[in-house]
Amino acid sequence: QNLSYPFWGDPQAFYCGLPEFQLECQSGFPVIHINSERFRVLKIDHENHILRLTRLDLYNSTCPSRFMNTTLTYLFSYTPNFGNLTLFYGCSSVSPALSPNKFSCTLQQDAK
Repeated sequence: QNLSYPFWGDPQAFYCGLPEFQLECQSGFPVIHINSERFRVLKIDHENHILRLTRLDLYNSTCPSRFMNTTLTYLFSYTPNFGNLTLFYGCSSVSPALSPNKFSCTLQQDAK
């Protein structure tokens, strides 16, 4: 896809866009850095000002390499269709209502 302002990346010069909107190519896909976290860009909708992203570490895996919160900068906001996902791990007990949604995840040899 052709990049247009505010996005930029190679081979465009940095002054072709805003610093926060630099895209880089990793394995043939666009990646953007937000708050030191890398996101794979799934879609850029310039007309509606919507950027569809997924955390790069979660793109091909349900289990992250490290547990962390995802926080966006002031430049971005969530759409009304955004759904919040909360994961509980290392808990001694969880509500029985949540049991049907339970899954296992191995992180550094420890089952979570």
